[in-house]
Amino acid sequence: MHVLPALLAASGKRFTGCDSDAMYLSSQKLLAKRWMKLHGIPTPKSFLPGDEKPVGNTTWIVKSLWEHASLGLDDDCVVNSLTAARARIDHCHAQHGGVWFAEEFVDGREFNVSVLEVGRKPQILPIAEMTFVDYPPGKPKIVGYAAKWDDAAPEFHATQRSFAKLPSAEHDAIIDVVQKCWSAFHLRGYARIDLRMDAAGVPWVLEINANPCLSPDAGFAAAVIEAGMTPTRAIEHIVSAAMH
Repeated sequence: MHVLPALLAASGKRFTGCDSDAMYLSSQKLLAKRWMKLHGIPTPKSFLPGDEKPVGNTTWIVKSLWEHASLGLDDDCVVNSLTAARARIDHCHAQHGGVWFAEEFVDGREFNVSVLEVGRKPQILPIAEMTFVDYPPGKPKIVGYAAKWDDAAPEFHATQRSFAKLPSAEHDAIIDVVQKCWSAFHLRGYARIDLRMDAAGVPWVLEINANPCLSPDAGFAAAVIEAGMTPTRAIEHIVSAAMH
């Protein structure tokens, strides 16, 4: 994903969105997590299969290191022991290929925060919370592959986006961490930050999306409309950001 902006930059072509460095840094999830820690951005701890002593007896969620769009992410990816996490990593590697890792599962509320560059400054769009409607007890509250892409799955209809007003402390904590992400990763044009907030009100960043989907039914467009802006105007801002 980072190769195309590198080629465009090398050829002197202007392009929208983030440069190659930001794309690479944010796409390799463990590298992104190390970068976040260096910049004081809270992100859940994690481990790779080869790590000998992962810290903590906790609940884990198994993810792909490189792939996005929740590839391979389902309820069985949430496990309650290191042994089960390692077994699930092996299973996902055998089924999907690539490298997989385990991340501490933050059992809290999930938020998607879209950011649009306006006048050379990041404008944080209305904060979207992903709600899990009528989830049965024990079912992990995650936005997995089925919730995103399978319109026949119950999760697709039960995960619903809400722009309800947040208490000021929660709102300010999210805004602060999103601003740090924009600055630390040198984001440009547009981006989306995915995070979960624990019971203490700490927002833990899961991923930096330097190239989020701009389709009309995606979360970025929903946040643009919630902000009182047309999608066309948002695209104009994205193009404008690429011209300076």
